[in-house]
Amino acid sequence: MCSSNFQSQSGARFLLPQNLTTINRVRLLSKGGHNTAGFRDLGILVAIKCSHSQALVLYQGKHTMNWKQPSRYSRYAKPAFDRVAALVLLIVLSPVLLAGVVLSAIASRGQPFFVHERPGFREQSFRLLKLRTMRDEVDSKGKRLSNIERITPLGHFLRKTSIDEIPQLFNVLAGHISLVGPRPLEVRYLPHYTNNQRQRHAVLPGITGWAQVKGRNSISWEKKFELDIEYVRTQSLLFDMKILLLTVYKVLKGSDVNAGA
Repeated sequence: MCSSNFQSQSGARFLLPQNLTTINRVRLLSKGGHNTAGFRDLGILVAIKCSHSQALVLYQGKHTMNWKQPSRYSRYAKPAFDRVAALVLLIVLSPVLLAGVVLSAIASRGQPFFVHERPGFREQSFRLLKLRTMRDEVDSKGKRLSNIERITPLGHFLRKTSIDEIPQLFNVLAGHISLVGPRPLEVRYLPHYTNNQRQRHAVLPGITGWAQVKGRNSISWEKKFELDIEYVRTQSLLFDMKILLLTVYKVLKGSDVNAGA
């Protein structure tokens, strides 16, 4: 069993109640390990490594994040536009989506969708939906192969055309993400963010974003975060329209294709 009393490197102590009522989410990750604990002093992310399991815990402690307050546009007009546009796009793109689902099911042995937990607005987790583009293959030692080795020929085409992103329109309808916003990265990256970088979660994540149209994989992680924060600070209807138009141009041109998961 994990201890409920932890101390950070700076000496700050946190007491996690046994009933975990202040825990947002606990997710079992893997077996094995030793009794150790490490977490951010801000109290938002707590990574606990127990003797029998490793758990990732999102903890609402006494140290809270001073999030940038959303604008009227992001609270009212943007969600309404997102849902209407997502519904229209799903109707228009339904033949393409259906074909993608069928082909992905064939290529992935009956599992056409890739579902992954990502941090969203103010680091609240949600399940991101995409078409599967990689096989779950391992080497002779049981270690998962690299992304480049696991991606299928169909998956490469789906990514190049961004067809694999179409199912995320359902995430938009559900209010998990927006059409435009910082791309939702994996939960495991949260401990590495600075306070400034964490502000990328002050708005809803998006299917496309300022960093994607400015370079995607051709720019550094630091530059991506800078562009994400720039978007958070200057978010507007005109800025979103500009990003959407640039996204269409990038997709038609087939440039800056993401080779990640």
